[in-house]
Amino acid sequence: MYEIFLIALVLSLLFIAITGIYPGGIIVPGYLILFADQPLRLLGTVLASVIIWLLYRLASRWLILFGQRRFVFFILLSALISYAVSALLPQWYPEATEIRIIGWIIPGLIANNFEKQGVWKTTASMVGIVAVLFAIVTLLPRNNHLIPEKLEAAQTMEHTLSVMEESLIGPEWSDITTTLGDLESKRTSLNPNFAALVVHLLDEAGVQKGDTIALGSSGSFPGLLIASLSAAHAMNLCVRPVISIGSSTYGANDPDFTIWDIYQELIEK
Repeated sequence: MYEIFLIALVLSLLFIAITGIYPGGIIVPGYLILFADQPLRLLGTVLASVIIWLLYRLASRWLILFGQRRFVFFILLSALISYAVSALLPQWYPEATEIRIIGWIIPGLIANNFEKQGVWKTTASMVGIVAVLFAIVTLLPRNNHLIPEKLEAAQTMEHTLSVMEESLIGPEWSDITTTLGDLESKRTSLNPNFAALVVHLLDEAGVQKGDTIALGSSGSFPGLLIASLSAAHAMNLCVRPVISIGSSTYGANDPDFTIWDIYQELIEK
């Protein structure tokens, strides 16, 4: 991830130096390429940029916005819209959770360049740089170590989530809620690919097949508990769990369905 972001930064700087055109911003292509496999999120980010730009055009009829003021206006509006989408969209349209915005300031940077150099020029340069980066990504060597185990872990987690009877997203507050949590992060942790990531991290830590590991888990991220157990199953590890009942908001903070209840249900099924 860090390599491609550095390549994106260098490529953007070279493009700006040669053409004088900003591809949405110096750091924008680097962030966009990280989500190249999530087209709806890319679309959501571009749509947010267009909305921010149009709101600026409307506000500039009554407000004096130029130079630094204009840039601050774009960034503040970007942060507000990004927060509103992440907080309200899952409640209003749960089926549209994939249409999210990348970052808090990325749409503002793009909108700022819409205003400075035009929508089509900014969009064309941004798409061009991201396309080149995508071609570079496909040529980079990939780590094929433990591919079968990673695939098995992801499939195990996906199957496990499908047979869980209770929701793994808890209420905002309850008697066992300990701290604030982020709803979007809780939903993200339920992605089965996290199990494959845990296999990768265990391998990097030097864990071998058949080893015994300790697994500490609070109730804050039940999805990550399932991911870790799925990874351990794929690597044939012996797990010694250490479970803490407390949970941040939107985790396993339902007193009638705690992280311990979830763990026991996993073992039984």
